[in-house]
Amino acid sequence: MVSSQFLCHDILSKVFEHLDPGRPSELESIDFPVIVAERIVRKDTLALSARACHAFTAPALDVLWRNVDAFDYILGLFPTYSPTHCGFTDAITDAEWQRFQVYASRVRYVCGSFGQGQQEQVWMVLLQKSGRAPLFPHLESLAVGPSLGALMSLLCPTVYRLHIWFPNPSTSDDKIGSLVADVLKPHIPHISELKLHEYDAHTHEQRPNVDFCKSIDICALLHLEWLELSHPVVVTQLVIQALMTFPDLYHLSLNFSIPAEDRASMEASELSPGFFKLRELRLTASYEDVALFLQATDPVDLERLDIIRELEEWDDDFRGQEEAYAHIPRHIRSIHQVFTDITARDRPRSPGDIYSPEGLLPENVLPSSLQTLPNLREVVVSCQHIGGAFMDDSLLALCAAWPALEIFEYSDFTDVRQWTGPGAPTFDTLLAFVKAHPRLTRLTLPTLSAQGIPDIGAFTDGGALQGWPVHALRLFRLCRYMPPTPMLVLALAIDRAFPWLYVGDPRLYMIKSTHISDVARVDLLTLLLLAVQTTRKISDGETV
Repeated sequence: MVSSQFLCHDILSKVFEHLDPGRPSELESIDFPVIVAERIVRKDTLALSARACHAFTAPALDVLWRNVDAFDYILGLFPTYSPTHCGFTDAITDAEWQRFQVYASRVRYVCGSFGQGQQEQVWMVLLQKSGRAPLFPHLESLAVGPSLGALMSLLCPTVYRLHIWFPNPSTSDDKIGSLVADVLKPHIPHISELKLHEYDAHTHEQRPNVDFCKSIDICALLHLEWLELSHPVVVTQLVIQALMTFPDLYHLSLNFSIPAEDRASMEASELSPGFFKLRELRLTASYEDVALFLQATDPVDLERLDIIRELEEWDDDFRGQEEAYAHIPRHIRSIHQVFTDITARDRPRSPGDIYSPEGLLPENVLPSSLQTLPNLREVVVSCQHIGGAFMDDSLLALCAAWPALEIFEYSDFTDVRQWTGPGAPTFDTLLAFVKAHPRLTRLTLPTLSAQGIPDIGAFTDGGALQGWPVHALRLFRLCRYMPPTPMLVLALAIDRAFPWLYVGDPRLYMIKSTHISDVARVDLLTLLLLAVQTTRKISDGETV
């Protein structure tokens, strides 16, 4: 019997807050599968709770509908909407509209993109039905494509976080971008977080740089706390100095280049101090431009730095790599490096044709100048559509670096499924690395050598494993497995070394369909670890 006190709406709301799945990560496609799957389970639990008891319905729906990451969920509220035709087959009735408004009042974040085209006629129907009032009166965060109808339907004074995809200026009509900008301008004063991305960024065609000053009115953005620009822009010394004067800027993301004439003046002069509140900086540029930007701005309280290199096989410029690392502020706590072959976005290479530039060797991307940074807590290197060899010696050399390290990820998401090259990290080196970093909670490695994993007989003799360190690591994964890795023995060894590893709830691993993505999402090592952990808990008398 449920206590009447528990059925109090305020208490239930606080309980369901713990089930909030939140908004999806922008890097969800390469995040830990257990984290992605847990969001799905939380959504399912909230949906079941909303049906379980009348008192549960409102507080559960409040949390479930707070973040709508697919506008199709909204359109599914209308029986007359056809996803096949991307339009309405009949008029929306008053009863259907009232039902929609009940859900719409709960929405705080929405992704307003759907279908493959013909969106404008859907927006026009919704605008007409709403009397041109905002569809979501309490909306706070909006992600939307270059659609006039979407902006007119969704933008409202309560929105403070806007993520908008603009048409690529090199492939679209300038009038579209101008119209979108005109609709957007009146709302800029109440926007504190602004992300301007390209609508068709995943193209291998050359993207021309855009003059920053001609595209954006800096004075109108002076109040921003968060600014992201994904399309390549040309930034001059005056632009950089202007950005440094933003009084509340916390996060800045730029895809930029510095003209040659400005490089000389920046190297010869000093900029006025600024970026006093900047904590996160994300730079997509050449190493030479990254070095000059860091040298000229010297952000005094920077905590996280992301360096993104968009490489091409015929133009893998690593000049200035050492200089860029030398200008990284020594007080930073987190560094992320992303290397991607932009020519492979639309044309994935075959497994035997992976581009592997020499500049991507671990000793180059994690040099001694980075290893001596005293405050680093988070080190992430991600190689996307590109090869990067991470050897046993590479991991061993990092045992002496960053004693307070909490997160280390060296990801290799190429199409190579079987790498038989010598020198892959061994299990002994893995143990030595985690022992040297007692605070480590999250670890990703490209692979492990099939040699060096203890024989299964070692697990029946407690004495043989007494010298092993027991570590409080919570998340662990390998990007790929080398043949002939004994998976069961590997799972037993991982469980013995990391007994508190989080592998999720058993409900996370239910294959609900034969769709390839549903099957591929289940990682073999994680499944074996779940079985080992469950068996151990049952033998210890714990409830599973």
